[in-house]
Amino acid sequence: MNRRIRASVLFFLVLLISGKHSVAQSFSYKNYSTENGLNSSLVYSCAQDSKGYMWFCTDAGVSRFDGIKFELFTRNDGLSDNEVFQLFEDSKGRIWFLTYNGHLSYYLNGKFYNEENTPMLHGTFLGESYTTAFEDHRGHLYFGSFGSKFIVLDTNHIVTYNVDQAYGTFSFFENDMGEVFVTSQNICNQIKNNALIRAPLKYLRKDVRYIYSVFGNEYYFSEEGLIRKNKDEELLIIPARLLPPYNSITGCRENPDSSFLISTRGNGALLFPFMHSYENCKPIRILPNKIILSDYIDNENNIWLNTEGDGVYMLSAANKNISSYTLADGLANLNINRVIKDVSGATWLACGGRTITQIKNDSVYNYQLNTLIKNRNDRALDFVFDNAGILWVATDNGIFKFRPGSLNKLVALHQDGIETHPSSKSISTDLNGNIVLTYFMGVAKLHVPSNPRNDFFESVSGTEFKYRTFTHFVDHESHLWIANINGLNRWDNGKLFCYGDSDQVLKSRITQIKELNNTLILSTDHNGIIFFKENKITYRITQKNGLPSDICRKIFIRENNLWVCTNLGLASIELEHESIKEIKTFDATDGLLSNDIHDVLDDGNHIYIATDKGLSELNKLNEMKAGNPPPVYISKIMINNHALNAGEDINKLTYNQNSILVNFIAITFQNPEKITYQYKLNKNNSEWINTRNSTIEFSNLAPGNYTFTLRAKKINSRWSNPVSFGFIIHPPFWKTTWFIILLILVVFSILIFVQRVYSGRKLHEQLAEVNRRELILRERSRISSDMHDDLGSDLSKLVVLTEVMRVTENLNQSTSSNLDKISRYAMDLRGTIDEIIWALNPRHDSLADLISYIHQYALDYFEEGLPVCHVSLPPLIPEIQVSAAFRRNVFLIVKESLHNIRQHAKGSEVNINIEIDKSMLVLSVSDNGQGFEQDNKKLSGNGLNNMNKRAIEICGDLTFTTSPGTGCKVELICVFAT
Repeated sequence: MNRRIRASVLFFLVLLISGKHSVAQSFSYKNYSTENGLNSSLVYSCAQDSKGYMWFCTDAGVSRFDGIKFELFTRNDGLSDNEVFQLFEDSKGRIWFLTYNGHLSYYLNGKFYNEENTPMLHGTFLGESYTTAFEDHRGHLYFGSFGSKFIVLDTNHIVTYNVDQAYGTFSFFENDMGEVFVTSQNICNQIKNNALIRAPLKYLRKDVRYIYSVFGNEYYFSEEGLIRKNKDEELLIIPARLLPPYNSITGCRENPDSSFLISTRGNGALLFPFMHSYENCKPIRILPNKIILSDYIDNENNIWLNTEGDGVYMLSAANKNISSYTLADGLANLNINRVIKDVSGATWLACGGRTITQIKNDSVYNYQLNTLIKNRNDRALDFVFDNAGILWVATDNGIFKFRPGSLNKLVALHQDGIETHPSSKSISTDLNGNIVLTYFMGVAKLHVPSNPRNDFFESVSGTEFKYRTFTHFVDHESHLWIANINGLNRWDNGKLFCYGDSDQVLKSRITQIKELNNTLILSTDHNGIIFFKENKITYRITQKNGLPSDICRKIFIRENNLWVCTNLGLASIELEHESIKEIKTFDATDGLLSNDIHDVLDDGNHIYIATDKGLSELNKLNEMKAGNPPPVYISKIMINNHALNAGEDINKLTYNQNSILVNFIAITFQNPEKITYQYKLNKNNSEWINTRNSTIEFSNLAPGNYTFTLRAKKINSRWSNPVSFGFIIHPPFWKTTWFIILLILVVFSILIFVQRVYSGRKLHEQLAEVNRRELILRERSRISSDMHDDLGSDLSKLVVLTEVMRVTENLNQSTSSNLDKISRYAMDLRGTIDEIIWALNPRHDSLADLISYIHQYALDYFEEGLPVCHVSLPPLIPEIQVSAAFRRNVFLIVKESLHNIRQHAKGSEVNINIEIDKSMLVLSVSDNGQGFEQDNKKLSGNGLNNMNKRAIEICGDLTFTTSPGTGCKVELICVFAT
């Protein structure tokens, strides 16, 4: 196809100006009605009590509001009448209700007091409705009726005053000198010495109504307008031409910022901003055509407007910085996709329904692009001004060349295989002022021939992707960056580099590309904000960093401030070295028309925020300063699901009353849903714990002393002063100190008793054992003594007798030989008996005696000199008692060893070595005889078996070391046996 062929159809635009609309900036309000919990939609007045709660007076009772929920009170709760005109809190914390039926009641510490339970209130009835109340510096209370009477209440003393010619609502005022004035319509009186006198007011006129502001200033309305009295001079604040009709004014209030709020019956309210000259004063109309019965400004500078039939409207102090443009303000379409400014300072909006809107000075102009092509997504998506001041508009149906007041046209795109008027996505200018366009399958540039009427867009060679393309950007080095379905791409000198192939994050859908300090900043549809530099991701900002959402639509950069548009709100990010220094978020709760933010523009003074419900404008010059922290109260304490009654001692909780539920509230009316609480329970932790909930439950608390501490902050405040309460969970009696001490004493006493019984039994057993041993020892001693005296004596006699017979008798050899045997047997038997006597005698039950006996026996046994016997004794023998069985078995092992040496060894030398190692006795007997073969030795018949048995009886270890020709060594190791 000829690339210069014009589009098949050129559509002339019909310039539709939907009238010149004067700009009527509107605010974002919160409306509270019966659907939200109010008693009635007719609200006479409201006021804030000293704790921060808002109270609303209706024809169906009163409502108390904490920012989240309403609490309703009627006659059933103690009110004297359901129709309440006003309420007033005195210095004692009593909240007085001024009613239609003229019967007063008040609320204090959760209880209502009325004529039925408070006799003093009987004297306050005047037969007329009460409408005003006041308290002077002495604490005297003044209640004015809608008529000619008022009362002064001093403790329980009541004085009634009747004012001649007065009718309507009374106003009370106290000057710096403590003088109290009472006004009603055009009458002003002073109370002096409890008497009512006419006040000498110099400027009093028939048409005057006096107003005393809470800031100590005095104003009145006159036919000239609103007048301020300052000593002897008067100043016109607001001229009458700007004021509503005098008889429609229901309230006039001076605000902390020196602005004035005037409410009317039927014409809404007028907000007159701070002024240096009334000639430049332009009021902002609030709730036009509404019947506003009264207004109120709370401690946060929020404005409350009480209406007849529409409940209550609240204009947040923060929302006063945000104005809005909707259908009521002149917009033709609310779905705004793009916002820019031209060189003249006018604001342009690209909207749905093929609409372009211009806001300039005090007027709104709407233009509609008419074409023969109808598309259900027929939107103006993006636009840009070229160097000639022509507005180029990208829409779902193509690109428009637009200039207000002149003919405009639809500009064609020339590319083979696609429609002449493609769906365009974004449009911009490059560094040379050329118009660059993203269409649904590529990027194109404006081609301007010699005849400007024949201009058209031509696709950039190499960018005809044949798949979805989203946006583009030309950086400071004229590189063309393209975002398509494959992610981020760079087109350079005819080559396309796709970064999505190497990084999955960069393959996400990119909705816009900007540049800051040579770093690309990418907004994505699910990966937040990406910082891209030197072909890699250097930083990311996501929901985890504080973004309202990771679905980002547009971004705007001004200096080091990055604005991010998301589907859940707007983020303002102050950057420092490409990282977050501070982040703020804005959404519908802050006064924006919607959370779905399509675009944003920061011109230095105002922030223009395009949404799907219109345009919001944030005044940067009046940004909210950090407010005071909200008051925090603990509203309810529940113990094991039972509410704690007032005055109930929380320090007397039992061990099973250990589930504590705490309800609390931080009162604010500016984004109460964004209140952040911190709490700690110092028994378990000392660190603050964050929560957005207003209820905390602690279950299964261990006994002990606890202190619950709570604080809160709202979005523009510091932390409040902590509030706290302590409680004690007492342990069960079996875990108390006194019980544990008593239990210890009882157990200790039982142990002592058991110990004594055991010790007694043990002592008895020991005494019995001692006695038994003593008897055994005595018996052993007796036996050894008898054996020594009887057997020993008889054997000695036998030996002597045999010797006598050998000498005196002439015996033959055979008889003499027998006598020798008898003598020898008798001597051997005498030796054996001596050994037994030694073993039985208790006097020898010592280790030293045993070693001494073995030593002497060995020397005696080898007294002939062959073999030669050597005995090695320990240098020190401890004084240790050993048993008779131990002595006898050790001795017999030694005796058997010596006997074997004499009978079988045929050696020349015997060595006996005795050592003591702690509680061990080490005894060895060795010779240098012929030895024997251990494998062939026969333990029976040679005494070795008996030696082993004796070693086992005393729990000893007996070893034999021998071989033929090397002698034999017998070693006994055993523990002393007592």
